[in-house]
Amino acid sequence: MPHLMLVGNLRFSLQAILAWEIANSVRGKAAAAAVEPVERPAPSAPAKRWYELVRERDKGRFACAP
Repeated sequence: MPHLMLVGNLRFSLQAILAWEIANSVRGKAAAAAVEPVERPAPSAPAKRWYELVRERDKGRFACAP
């Protein structure tokens, strides 16, 4: 992929990327690319937030008195 480093910043030229893509791509058909659907795993429980982890770890400190 054509790129240029300038003072620690990575820069790209859209014209250079297009020319690189045309030179390195293979012509094909979209129907051949779609083979078969991929089975996706069931979504898991959302990740706990930092304050939920701390609350679980230090239950005694965060317990409310009745």
